[in-house]
Parts: sequence; structure tokens; C-alpha cells
Amino acid sequence: LFGLSDDELEAAIEGCQGVRARVFVAELALVAEADGRDLGRRLGAASTAAWLRDRFRIRPGDARRLVDLANRTRVDDGPVDYAANVRGKLSGRELSATAVALGEGVISPEHVAIVAKVMCNVPKDVPVEKAQEVEADLAGFCRQFDPLTVAKLGDCILHMLEDETLDEREDERHCKRELWLDETTGRISGQLTAEGMAMLRTALDPLAAPAPAADGEYDVRSAGQRLADALVELARRAIAADSFEANHGIS
Repeated sequence: LFGLSDDELEAAIEGCQGVRARVFVAELALVAEADGRDLGRRLGAASTAAWLRDRFRIRPGDARRLVDLANRTRVDDGPVDYAANVRGKLSGRELSATAVALGEGVISPEHVAIVAKVMCNVPKDVPVEKAQEVEADLAGFCRQFDPLTVAKLGDCILHMLEDETLDEREDERHCKRELWLDETTGRISGQLTAEGMAMLRTALDPLAAPAPAADGEYDVRSAGQRLADALVELARRAIAADSFEANHGIS
């Protein structure tokens, strides 16, 4: 080793990193195959992860993560139903682009673990195509940055996705807002936006609090009855307000 030049030493270390990545690729492929064959259960273990834990003295959490990564980096027809060992439809949370980069030896096993963690936290409402774009972006970041930086970038992406998802949900609730009053049965039904519900609860909650009698007797009304009485009381106060008629009922 002392005879190596600086450039040769750097190239040797780079080669070792590439070999390490490719060995991990091979390990993932082998574990995926073992899981697909249900090898662990056929050998008497409760699962593939349990078999790996006992056979190779791996920590339980590491064994479970290894099986998860092995199946999510498979370049075939989708994720596994681990209980039934059958392939399912794509969820968008697979690590296809990350697996390609790992196979090229340009990213590390630590990168893969970070991407897997981020993708597990992608909101369920995010479409498959969008999730696949996120995974591809993360794989690209892995080619440029260290795992810690990729984790921070992943957190930023998750925050943006959560904001987009919340906005989409609120837009949907706004479109679906409605209120129905059945004068025959007295039944009220409907749906409000998050803002509308918050305003209504702010107005009703003080009026719906338990109101003991003057003699201190406990308020026997149920929570639903108190809320119904509070809604009627809110309407009564609005009608009684001086500005009600002048503003066409809007005080």
C-alpha cells in the first residue's frame, strides 16, 4: 500500500466503495429470492426476517429492514404481500431508481436506507406517479450528496407533499360543503370545510358546556343534547341581535 500514489490510493478506495455497493445489491437480490420462496417458513422460522435474525445473528430490526429493502428494490412487477408471498400492484413506494444507482456502485447502502425511510413517510394520498417522481428525485440526490444531506432534502420534500395534500383535501371539502335541514324530522346533516367547522365549534363550545341548575344539580343532558341546544341558542341570539334585520340576517 505504501507504494501507491495518491491518485491510485483514491481510485482504490473508490473501487472499494463500488464493490461494497454491488455486494449489497447481491445480498438484497438473494434475500428477495429467499423471501419469494418463503424459505424462512419452510425452514421452520416464523418469517424470512426471523430466519435471517437467527441464522446470521442479525438484530431483529436490521433483519426486518433488510427484507423490506430487498423487496422494494426488486426490479420486477411490484411490492410483495409478505404474508402471502404474492406480488401486488405498484404503490409508488418502491425503490426502482435507487436500486439502479446502487447497482452502478455510485451510491451507498446508507443512501438506500435513507430513501426507503423517506418513501415510507410519503402521504398515502400521493398518487403512484407522483411518488415515483419523488423516489427518482431522491435517487438523483443520492448521486450528488451524502446520506445526511439526502435525509434533509427528503424531509423538505415530505413537508411540501403534506402541504399539497392538505390543500387538496381542503379544496375537496370546500367543493363538497353542504347543509341539509329536514323540518319534518328535525334532522340536520351536512359537511363543512375545516375553517367552517372550526368557526362553528368556536361559537358552539361555550354554549354547549354543562350548565348546572341554580341548586347545583348536575346537568343531565348528554353531550349531543347540549350541542343541539347550543345551536338553537346561537340562532336565537343571532335573531335577537339589533343588526339582524338590517343586514338580512348577517350580523
